[in-house]
Amino acid sequence: MLEHANPSRRQFLAGLLGTGAALSLRAQAAPAPSQAQQLEAALDLAFRRGKSPGLIAGVWKGEAELWSAVRGVTAMGGSQVPTFPLHTRVGSVTKTMVGTLTLQLVDEGKFGLQQTVDRWFPELPRARDITVEMLGRMSSGIASYTFDNRFTDEYFSHPDKAWSEDDLVKIAFAAPRVFEPGKGFQYCNTNFVMLGKIIEKTRSLKLGQALQQFLFDPLKMTHSSYPLGTDLPAPYWSGCTLQGTPDGTTRPVDATHWSPTFGAGAGQAVSVFQDLWLWARALGRGTTLKPETQKARLLPNTYSSKGGRHYCFGVGDENGWIGHAGTLPGYNTQVAYLPHQDLTIVVMANTDMETKHGLPAVDAFECLAAALTPERKP
Repeated sequence: MLEHANPSRRQFLAGLLGTGAALSLRAQAAPAPSQAQQLEAALDLAFRRGKSPGLIAGVWKGEAELWSAVRGVTAMGGSQVPTFPLHTRVGSVTKTMVGTLTLQLVDEGKFGLQQTVDRWFPELPRARDITVEMLGRMSSGIASYTFDNRFTDEYFSHPDKAWSEDDLVKIAFAAPRVFEPGKGFQYCNTNFVMLGKIIEKTRSLKLGQALQQFLFDPLKMTHSSYPLGTDLPAPYWSGCTLQGTPDGTTRPVDATHWSPTFGAGAGQAVSVFQDLWLWARALGRGTTLKPETQKARLLPNTYSSKGGRHYCFGVGDENGWIGHAGTLPGYNTQVAYLPHQDLTIVVMANTDMETKHGLPAVDAFECLAAALTPERKP
């Protein structure tokens, strides 16, 4: 989740988190009709009360797709119905990937979770007080560059601008500490930009290359990428947003080709429906990690805990659902996995505009999860 700026700045980076209809005929393990009807109704509800031009959603039990469906259109004011191969910007779902690459390095003995970050960021004030674990659990106390008004002014004035990780961390390092290291929780994109740089320095690879070699290729996520420019791989859908518009604006703007580089390791990845299922299940099962490392990953930052919700190491736990939301201007995504039932939910939306029910993909996930597992309602 890229966090909210103040309301007058149009909820900048809310989730770096997040007409017609067509039901997929690709189901391999058909659910009971009543369950399918409940899922259809749940998606209808979320689509009706949300602001997204389109939604793409699916549910899997193990490796079998139980149900999938689309709603709406691929672009604001358009007429084309979404299809499952469409590429989308996944925002903060990138954090789950970068967190996993970090923990793979821990498994390999390259460093430990208690390694202090002065090894990589000697310019950071009090770097010896901050550990890799604090970055992953959002407990570092480092400010998020996305709260800096000079940054948001520059971004919205030049949304196609390419940002470097060094630019982003320099902004954050100059800001006051939010709280003492390890003594709080704040959702902070700087933490995962830093983890991305740690991966690059340790692997001697660019982050996109590391994602490809250590996640996308092994998991056969053949349509996932980390693009450096403003283009999206074809086919893709168009994203619309109100971010960066004057207060009182009601007509969204097209953000499809805004630069994603301000997200870096916190939100720059692109993927598709099928790949996101592969990723959500691998994430929830710890497929690429040692069992003890996955167990450690799911320990919560206790300062984040509220009701059944916790933030762990680059992943959330919502009443047993392991996953993450992601938002970039124009897009919202949710991936989630319920381990004890081997259930996966993926939702993609082509806007980040919120209603009183929240972000569109997140709301749809919550509706679908409540229909599937009322006892595990997020």
